[in-house]
Amino acid sequence: MNRIKNKSLRYKNISNAGISFGLVIFYLLTLFSPNKIICFFAYFVSVFVFYVKLKNIRTALVYSLVLSLFFDITLASSWFMMEPTRLLNGSAYGISPSTILIAALLPLSIGQKHLKIKLPDLLCLLFYTWNCILFIVFPSNTVLYSLFTLTEIIISYFLFRLYLTKDSVQDIVTIFMSVMVFQTILGGFQAVLGRPIGLISESVSSGNPYGYTAAEDTDLFRITGSFGHPNFLAAFLLIAIPYLLLNPSASLVINFLRIGSFALLFFTYSRVAWFIGVGYLLLYLYQNYSGKFIKRIKSIKKSLVFLCGLLVVLILVFPFLITRIQTFSVAFDEFGSMGVRFKLYEEALNLVVQYPVSGVGFNRSLEVYSSNPATNLFTKITPSSFYRIHNTFLEMATEIGIPGFTVFILFLVSLFYHYRNNKNWISRASLIGLIGFIGISLLNPFFHTTQFRMFFLLVPIILI
Repeated sequence: MNRIKNKSLRYKNISNAGISFGLVIFYLLTLFSPNKIICFFAYFVSVFVFYVKLKNIRTALVYSLVLSLFFDITLASSWFMMEPTRLLNGSAYGISPSTILIAALLPLSIGQKHLKIKLPDLLCLLFYTWNCILFIVFPSNTVLYSLFTLTEIIISYFLFRLYLTKDSVQDIVTIFMSVMVFQTILGGFQAVLGRPIGLISESVSSGNPYGYTAAEDTDLFRITGSFGHPNFLAAFLLIAIPYLLLNPSASLVINFLRIGSFALLFFTYSRVAWFIGVGYLLLYLYQNYSGKFIKRIKSIKKSLVFLCGLLVVLILVFPFLITRIQTFSVAFDEFGSMGVRFKLYEEALNLVVQYPVSGVGFNRSLEVYSSNPATNLFTKITPSSFYRIHNTFLEMATEIGIPGFTVFILFLVSLFYHYRNNKNWISRASLIGLIGFIGISLLNPFFHTTQFRMFFLLVPIILI
């Protein structure tokens, strides 16, 4: 028995060392890449290192596939531009590292162990099937290219379901933590410089090389990390932070990341992310202090004093915090950030009423309501990708109809039902991260972004 335990422990140590070394090589190549080709090459170097250390090519490909979900590097995007091009709506598809990793992993998966199908898997497949059927109704290039992306997402979901186990999911958490280290370093430099650094891995650089500022204050720079928008980084952080707060480790790295993650969340200046982040903190305090409230009352007082002191320091050192709070009411002006969102919601609901069954077509909502608006939104604003429906679920209902939207909601409900029997901390962190992601999705359009891919990584982890 001891021999078996020692052998298992030895394998785990080799696995951790191999993964850590592969990740270090990957991030070094990513940081110093002079072009996209080298960025792509970094993924395949990580596959090679993982394989050398783990002696399993399938596991190496799966781990690199997980890593690829957190970056927006693509090639040949100009071949798949959305129509009409006057909307500047960007590309509906691009060849990403995920594309190549999936293509390599699929043939190796033939004849592997059978997947134990669960209700969420069936609903996921039904959701994809419905989108394929809608292509027959809306046979446009935009729908076809968008379906390519969804196909990759669904295939990666089932690959994760096939390969992820209770043992390997520990390695997935390690990958999560490594991405957090990378984002903390990158975001920290962006905050100090007040602009993107200019790395190839910063997807914001291609469309907005000077970075993003707040709509109500053009002097307020918002960090993006490696993502294309501050809210995208905020969504990633809301997914990752629960893995830090619930992590039983008290190591220096984990404690550093706990502080760094909230610092990054602050500098995204996403108010909805702040709100959810405070919810995370309250949950953390409740878990750690509620059981021994009387004994720890002094510790709680010290914590509150520390938090109040920290808030004062933030106000003094970062006056934009006050600015962001003061402009909250301005956001509800007719053409403020929330005012525009309300107009977009009105446009979306108008289309849902007109096309309740089929929707207007996958990724075609902006094209349709900008050509025949129901509000005065576009009398002062030029239509562009910035004016997508800022609610992922409403965006979904508008584009794939009430049936497709309903299947997705049932998919979520079945997932929460399944979780009742899963009590380990990783599954719990995944569920909390999923809830946080759903929260920020209510005010942001993530249906066609990298963040939607992350959603389909969290679900397999919860289902293990």
